[in-house]
Amino acid sequence: MWCSFEARPMIMRAYGKAKTLHPRDAGFATLNARFEQDVGARQIFDITVDLLQTSCGYAVPFYNHIGPRDTLKRQAKTHGADGVAQRWARDNQTTIDGLPTDILDTDDA
Repeated sequence: MWCSFEARPMIMRAYGKAKTLHPRDAGFATLNARFEQDVGARQIFDITVDLLQTSCGYAVPFYNHIGPRDTLKRQAKTHGADGVAQRWARDNQTTIDGLPTDILDTDDA
């Protein structure tokens, strides 16, 4: 789901199927090459969209976009790939609702 926070209010929802690819997975490197390189990249969502639907965004609040944050890029640059992996091992093993992320799982089950 995407929301327009400036100008004309709008919500766009995408429906389809997605596959999560982690850096260890086949296909990650090929898709990741399409983006600016970042040692902190955790996953890519490979999405096949079947339907796009828009609706008014009259309930979406106004926000002023100041710019992108660069905190993750600075941390990744400072700590390097090994430091990023250590942080993932310490802090990113479960989702906020307690489900496993498998972010460092090496089993290709």
